[in-house]
Amino acid sequence: MRTCKIYTPHPLLQPYIRLFHVFESKKGPDDEGFLRVTPEGSFEFNLSLNGPLTRKEADGTTRVQPDHYVLDRFSRHYFMHSSNDVCIVGATFHPWGLRDFARVPSSEINGLVTLEELFGNKVHELQERILNSRNSDNAVKIIESYFLRQLPGIAEPDRIVSDAASRIFRSHGSIGMNNLVSRYDISHRRLEQRFCDVIGVSPKFYARLVRFKHALRRISSASDLNLTDISIDCGYYDQSHFIRDFKSFTGTSPKRYLRENRELNDLIMRFATLNNSF
Repeated sequence: MRTCKIYTPHPLLQPYIRLFHVFESKKGPDDEGFLRVTPEGSFEFNLSLNGPLTRKEADGTTRVQPDHYVLDRFSRHYFMHSSNDVCIVGATFHPWGLRDFARVPSSEINGLVTLEELFGNKVHELQERILNSRNSDNAVKIIESYFLRQLPGIAEPDRIVSDAASRIFRSHGSIGMNNLVSRYDISHRRLEQRFCDVIGVSPKFYARLVRFKHALRRISSASDLNLTDISIDCGYYDQSHFIRDFKSFTGTSPKRYLRENRELNDLIMRFATLNNSF
């Protein structure tokens, strides 16, 4: 059984952090091995309280990932497995929210990095307090207090980037780049530079990801799968264009994806849409 609880951040943190989360999974006798996880469009600050999980990359490389890490959820699918019960507590940032808290640019967070790499050794005390916390609710409060203490030295989010990302999200990725740039007194090139610096990807790529997420939710909930209708409704040129994009983000075709055990990814995508109206 897998569950995910979400918590609304303190108002002062809401411009940066979309939600706090606690993900729990009880190991069952019939659980499968590796389960596919698809890109979602955020950075996650996570601590695994029951030890590290095993991660398999798209190229087949398998490794035990750290039990404390920041995860880039923008471009890569991967597979997760654990031989034990899982309890992960952490924070999901807005696409633009992590940059000013971390010691490296968002564009350099490629896949998964340890907390020390981004926040320095000061996170060791945070880890100890979380491991000694009595329950997941207390663990979330400890993480929230940690980020609140960092706020005096943190700049406000880039308003143009956050507004552009919000417009892309609300349009389900269908807004044209000329339309988007026309709302700001900057050039295409300058918007792309600022977007890449803050979020780590270009606005065009982010729009592709948002459109894919919209299509993924559509096919996951469809009672009668019609890829042509879903492709057109989600803003793709045709079905072939949709399938190419789908494969680039998931590593498989829509029909094969639907035949897999999707419980983990469906849960992640469902809670990822919460508090995501920007």
